[in-house]
Amino acid sequence: MITRLVGRRAGLQGLVWGAVFGLFTYASAVGFAASYRTPQARAVFAAALGSNSGLTMMLGRAHRIDTVAGFTEWRGVGLLALVAGVWGALTGTRLLRGEEEAGRWELLVSGMVTRRRAAVFASAGLGIGWLAMFVMTFAITGLTRSTTQLNVSLGAAGAYAFVLAASAAMFLATGVLASQLARSRRHAAMIAGGVLGASVVLRMLSDSGGSMRWLAWVSPLGWLEKTRPLTGFRPALLLLVAAAVAGQLAIAWWWAGTRDIGAGLLERPDVSVPHLRLLSGPAGLAIRTTRPVALGWCAGLAVLGMLFGLVAKSAAQAAAGSSAFRRTIGELGAVGNGATAYLGITFLVGATLVMMVAAGRVVDVRDEEGTGRVEHLLVRPVSRLTWFVQRMALSLALLVACAEVLALAEWTGASVQHTGVGLGRLLAAGVNVVPVAVAVLGLGALVFGVAPRWTAVVTYGLVAWSFLVDFLAQLVSSLHWMRGTSLLYHMVPAPAAGPHWVSAAGLLGIGTAAAAIGFLAFARRDVLGE
Repeated sequence: MITRLVGRRAGLQGLVWGAVFGLFTYASAVGFAASYRTPQARAVFAAALGSNSGLTMMLGRAHRIDTVAGFTEWRGVGLLALVAGVWGALTGTRLLRGEEEAGRWELLVSGMVTRRRAAVFASAGLGIGWLAMFVMTFAITGLTRSTTQLNVSLGAAGAYAFVLAASAAMFLATGVLASQLARSRRHAAMIAGGVLGASVVLRMLSDSGGSMRWLAWVSPLGWLEKTRPLTGFRPALLLLVAAAVAGQLAIAWWWAGTRDIGAGLLERPDVSVPHLRLLSGPAGLAIRTTRPVALGWCAGLAVLGMLFGLVAKSAAQAAAGSSAFRRTIGELGAVGNGATAYLGITFLVGATLVMMVAAGRVVDVRDEEGTGRVEHLLVRPVSRLTWFVQRMALSLALLVACAEVLALAEWTGASVQHTGVGLGRLLAAGVNVVPVAVAVLGLGALVFGVAPRWTAVVTYGLVAWSFLVDFLAQLVSSLHWMRGTSLLYHMVPAPAAGPHWVSAAGLLGIGTAAAAIGFLAFARRDVLGE
């Protein structure tokens, strides 16, 4: 029963993320083959990007990047392995320590099942999610090899899917282990996230060259980078991942049987000095609870924006000879094909991430209601409308901050490379990102007010749909009719083109109207738990 309960939740997520990984792989292969049709064009691309130190640190070392397989492997293992690791760390801590923190774990271990066996069965459920991710990624990658110029064997496609899933397995096990160490889900997520962050830093340092290449051997992401599933598979390196997964799970299962429910091996003192700053009202409380998430998103977007700016010049040079790149830029409403055009594409990626911030803020509001925390505020004298409006206003401020941090970081990186793109244009491009995120925020508030239990599914689904439709429609002409359903389609890729403020006003209007309806609906309905 425990395995089925955990596996049902993890399996659905694994299928969704496996589909995302497979579609990303398909888009990478199709996009590269269409953009660089000749060996000469691919050689120019490889010379421009393969030797770029900033891009090497971000995605890892490239092998045979002048081929479709090499490019697909470079992007896939460099980006998707990290995403799989994030999913594993968050899912492992949420479905173990999160369930225990909510009090539901006690119901499972109060009968014949021991705490250690419950942890084993829950880990098996997480394994179902891992298997679902692998199968879906493998299925789409296998279809990709027969419909594109990927030109790899079915075994290589399976190896590629397994390497991506191996990252998820590694950090699922880390999440299980962190759940035994911490007393809360947030603390466990911080521990697992810290391990993942250290792996990323070590891998980036090893790819910076020089005397630090040995650091790849102490980073799980470095192990996966060295496997080269599509350009010369090294399966023996996966034994390191298997040993790390088995070791973490063995330690976690042992500790699960030695501690009390609700306790953690890293105990915190029961008495600490109170910190009462910002606790004078619900708005201050919202700022205090949102502050770690806000700082994390701003820091992540700053790093991403800096990397985008640093590679803008070389990326533009690599794409200069690609007619497909110029055609894509034109379809997006941009002009030119230099660094400005490349930065316009990066702001579409940044807009997707800021949309994720908006979706996360709405889901957090729902989480406060579902877990019963909001009832302590709404008993008296805070009204529902005041609480909800304050949370949405704080979320709006966070969206603006994230967009401008991204813009400022991109300008910093681009100015180092002397691209000639001014600060004012990039700050305006940051403002241009906000309306599409406000639309997500407002529509999420509407769903929260009308059908709160569907908040996470609908809000995150809207972001995923907008990104995938807009991305795939640029590669598959038969899907162009669907682009109008994507929120990103209605956003101009500034600074490659001047912001279209009429479209921006329309998105703001949609978000504001939807949020107003959500406010009224929430004020009239009952508070609903999970």
